Amino acid sequence: MPRVEVSVCVNVPEGTCSLEAIEELVATELRETGRELVGRAVTLVEQEALACLPGARQRRSPRYVLTRFGEVRYERWKVKTAAGYDHPLDRVLGLQPHQTVSPWMLGELAYLAQALPFRQGAELASRLLHLPVDHRRVWRVAQGAGAGVRARQERMREALFSWGEAPPAGGPHRMVVVEADGTV
Repeated sequence: MPRVEVSVCVNVPEGTCSLEAIEELVATELRETGRELVGRAVTLVEQEALACLPGARQRRSPRYVLTRFGEVRYERWKVKTAAGYDHPLDRVLGLQPHQTVSPWMLGELAYLAQALPFRQGAELASRLLHLPVDHRRVWRVAQGAGAGVRARQERMREALFSWGEAPPAGGPHRMVVVEADGTV
């Protein structure tokens, strides 16, 4: 199993130093180290994916992905295969062609989008990540999440009404009860 290591060192100022200052120093180093570790790990994963993939490497192209550590930039190979052009690293990592947000961040931004207005959700994400997050990114994540929910509901509806398959037990199903009396 490949291993990625990074050494972290935090210089604590002499004299009076508050817990808030120490916490900010450590958090800054952890974010930088996290971005570096993700970048190195992605490079190792790509090397493994390319080793067992036939095809001619074309060129390296950059990719930016928003993660819990901030924006991670890495480069990945574009490969020509019999089916066309492909980025094997994206496939291995489970990323869509133009996805700019990690799966963990997708869930968090989708939650913020349903809990708060887009601009407030983006402001909260910016404060937590210590980098600017645009409200349009939160909106795009919400649109993608909504499309996934609609597609899943449509598949369940199609299975129920076309094929007579009951939805799986324990899912997020709601029962609707309608009552009507004899008044006009």
